[in-house]
Amino acid sequence: MGRFLIYNAEGKSLIVDANIGERFSFYCSEEECRAEIVIVRTL
Repeated sequence: MGRFLIYNAEGKSLIVDANIGERFSFYCSEEECRAEIVIVRTL
């Protein structure tokens, strides 16, 4: 598993743990990130 940086997700840069070629999901609540951020993708 690697760490990747996602730029400009609701104006934020996020570090996610994921494997290349595999599906991952990321969630951050509005209380925690000042905007609800939901990402479901494959790297």
